[in-house]
Amino acid sequence: MNGPLGVMILPASSGIRELTKLNDKQRLKLVSELDSFDTPFDIFLIDTGAGISDNVLFFCSAAQETIVIVTPEPTSIADAYALIKVLSRDFGEKQFRILVNTARSEKEAFDTFRKLAIVADKFLNISIDYLGYLPLDQNVKDAIIAQKGYIALYPNSSFSKHLGQIGRKLLDLPQGTVKGNIQFFLRKALRV
Repeated sequence: MNGPLGVMILPASSGIRELTKLNDKQRLKLVSELDSFDTPFDIFLIDTGAGISDNVLFFCSAAQETIVIVTPEPTSIADAYALIKVLSRDFGEKQFRILVNTARSEKEAFDTFRKLAIVADKFLNISIDYLGYLPLDQNVKDAIIAQKGYIALYPNSSFSKHLGQIGRKLLDLPQGTVKGNIQFFLRKALRV
């Protein structure tokens, strides 16, 4: 499905339980299908959802970049740490970028990141990078209810400006190398 400004969206199916528990063969088939797209993409972004299910771990370990989204709540920080721990320990991942969502201020966002960074450094012996934050904004909920793109509705908001900054940071990242044989962010799908 074509979204605004040339963004292409492949929505997940809602309410299909089988998609939440793909087996290895099904995940590899999905990877193969994604890699077979003829259209080149600048960025291929997969929202895995929260948690440490087999699907989440598979797609995170296959990605060139893992962006962990965390909110300022203790349960979210604990969940983010659990994901980083499993990916680091069981899959050898060593680089993570942290995006703090729904922060009431820049200070709250950075304090959230700092808590996660201290624990990751102490117990996992890895460092994590701060990608930025998205401010708490009631208009996000309104855009979801209206089923409209947030930036199209509120282009001059603080949230839109922060999202733009994060997007520019992602585009400016050096291109990583393919990490393994299942990584599907391959040269065919991306403009490399």
